[in-house]
Amino acid sequence: MTINGLLDKLFRRHKQELLAFAERQGNARIAEDITQESFLRLMQHPDLASIDNPRAYLFKTIANLSKNAYDHEQVRMRYLPDEPIELHQIVSPAPTLESALEAHQQLERYYRDWE
Repeated sequence: MTINGLLDKLFRRHKQELLAFAERQGNARIAEDITQESFLRLMQHPDLASIDNPRAYLFKTIANLSKNAYDHEQVRMRYLPDEPIELHQIVSPAPTLESALEAHQQLERYYRDWE
């Protein structure tokens, strides 16, 4: 059996159970993406013949990808606010017009004193 034939057979035979497993991992909204990614990783494995149990490999890959997605979501939730950021809330490193004008006036006074 060719590699493509093996992968097609695995996909047809195990897709639904792998998808259900991914959903149970707590990632229902991205379960399909994780399932597809697990098949891609299997296809990209450098030595496919060395994998004794491709089904187990897929389950383990989904478990790992699910954990990575969970960790990523936890970091995102920690550092991104729940509410959208309004434009006026963003602190700009550029000086305000008032502070720029004040700095310009101070420079003019400084140069005038040196003349």
